Amino acid sequence: MSIDTRFALEAFRMAEERGQARELSDALQDEILRDLHAVIEPAFLEIVEKLRGLGHDLKSYTPTVPGDMNYRDDGETAEGYRCRLRVGVDTITSVGYADTTAPRDDDEPK
Repeated sequence: MSIDTRFALEAFRMAEERGQARELSDALQDEILRDLHAVIEPAFLEIVEKLRGLGHDLKSYTPTVPGDMNYRDDGETAEGYRCRLRVGVDTITSVGYADTTAPRDDDEPK
């Protein structure tokens, strides 16, 4: 889907009036993460390939999802399991809108 008119200022104003700004903020946060993943994943995989070319036997060890990619060079030896190299990318996005947070007592100016 990507970033589009669903996330326009007017859409946020309407969502705020209905008490649904948190849901819209969460949807925008997810879209941003997917858009970033589309850029980050190919660059990260290129790095993984370079490291493989340098002798590391990197394999994906968790399902790749937007914001979370993990590879490691590991295996069983006579001494047991050994992980030689682990590389990963964890991407965090954060979105908020006016009514999505309430100040806490400790946030009040003194």
